[in-house]
Amino acid sequence: MTNKSSPTLLFDLDGTLADTAPDLCAAMNYVLGTKGLEPVPTEIVRGMIGGGARMILKRGLAYRNVSISEDELDKDVDDFVIWYMDNIDTHTKIFPHIENILQTAKKANIGLAVVTNKRFDLSEKLLTKLGLLKYFGTLVAGDTLPTRKPDPGMIYEAMKRLNGDPSQTIMIGDSEADTLAAQNAGIPCICVSFGYSLQPVQSLGAEALIDDYETFYDTVTALRPMMGHHLSQISQ
Repeated sequence: MTNKSSPTLLFDLDGTLADTAPDLCAAMNYVLGTKGLEPVPTEIVRGMIGGGARMILKRGLAYRNVSISEDELDKDVDDFVIWYMDNIDTHTKIFPHIENILQTAKKANIGLAVVTNKRFDLSEKLLTKLGLLKYFGTLVAGDTLPTRKPDPGMIYEAMKRLNGDPSQTIMIGDSEADTLAAQNAGIPCICVSFGYSLQPVQSLGAEALIDDYETFYDTVTALRPMMGHHLSQISQ
């Protein structure tokens, strides 16, 4: 006999669960500083986040009109990761209402996963430091599989681990990678407007857009009525 599949919520990390930009910015500016380059303002860095440390550094170097070899970039990525690992939660903050949502979902026996292109070691440490890891049944990170978002493989893997029901699953993210991964996996995506999208979030094609997690339950209800009603009842 097989276990009954369950409703599932899949969350991106950076810009979705927490505002990680200040610490990612500090890590990038540390590396730029070792090269004698001026720091990049945090608000500019917000538009550079996504794709991992290598992509963030590439964008930061391009912003300062600097081109380096792949070998030098490899070393810079290592320096970035070491510095960031040591300072991963200095200024990072969980977005309002998120912890309440996770608590409610856990009480409702809804499967919870983090699906992020961030490295596993960095993701696990950050979630632990923020006190969020305990809510999630699994973590599928950027180095878990050979492919990353927008490929749907990470979503399939998370649903497999949680025995998730695709017809009762939602992806929550902030970027084109999240919305495309969800579309490719055949599930809806809720996109937050306060994350780090490189494009206007209204243009990403998500099934729903929220400006505040205060409206999360109503949004879930519109997409997955059974799950949304269950969440709303337990949250009261």
